[in-house]
Amino acid sequence: MNVHQRLFFLFLFCGFMLLDGCYLFGTEDMNGPETPVYLFAAEVTPEGGGSVDPAFGEFEEGSLVRVEAQASDGWEFTGWSGDMESQDNPLDVLMEQDTELTAHFGDFRSVYTVLLRISNDEHELELAIGQNPQPFLLDRQAPPPPPEEALHGWFEREGESLFADYRSDVQRQVSWQLIYQPGSGEELTLSWSVQADKMEGDLRLLDDEGEVLVDRVSGEDEYTFTASDYDYLEFRYVLELNQ
Repeated sequence: MNVHQRLFFLFLFCGFMLLDGCYLFGTEDMNGPETPVYLFAAEVTPEGGGSVDPAFGEFEEGSLVRVEAQASDGWEFTGWSGDMESQDNPLDVLMEQDTELTAHFGDFRSVYTVLLRISNDEHELELAIGQNPQPFLLDRQAPPPPPEEALHGWFEREGESLFADYRSDVQRQVSWQLIYQPGSGEELTLSWSVQADKMEGDLRLLDDEGEVLVDRVSGEDEYTFTASDYDYLEFRYVLELNQ
C-alpha cells in the first residue's frame, strides 16, 4: 500500500469516527443541554365564579408566569391553592417544576325580601324592599300621595315613587329611603318580616341623620317612633368580605 492509499484510508477512518461520535453523544452535547420545559395549569372553584389567565401552558425552567384571576359579577376572588397558596392577585409563578393552581371565589350575591307594614291607630300600608336576580320584575310603583290626613309611605329611586323597591343581587351596599306621610296620628309603627334565601350582610334601620335605630333587621319585629322626629327613615344593607 502506497502513501496515497494510506492517507485515503486514514481520512476515511477519521470521517467514520467523527460521524460515530455525533451519533453517540448527540448534538445537544455539542451545543449544551436543552432547557427543561414544565407544564402550568390553573382551574377555578366553584364553577362559574370566575376565570384565570393563563389557564394552561408550557414554560421553560426559570420562566416567570404572571397568572391573574377575574371574578364574575356577584363573586369575589378569595385566594389560590395547590402548588402555591397565596392571596396575591395577580400572582407571579417561578417555573421550577410542573405547577397546578386553583383560584377560589366567594359568592356575595344576595337574595332576600323584607315585607314592611307602616301603620298608625287607624290605617296600615304594605311595602317591600330586597335584592333579586331580576329586580325590576318585582318593583311596584306607588300612586300619587293621598290627602295629607291620610297615611302614606313610599321609597324614592331615580325620580320614581315605589311601594316595592328591589335592587340587583350583586350589589354589596344598598340603601332605601322610606318617606312617609303620617296622616292623622303622630305615633307610627314600622313592622317587618325578612324572607332570606341568601343574606350574609347586615340590614340596619337608620334615622335621617345616619344614626342606627335597629342594628340588625331580621326575622319578624317592629319599631315604633314619633313621625315628626324624622324626615325619613333609611334601610341600609352592607355586605363586607375578607375582613
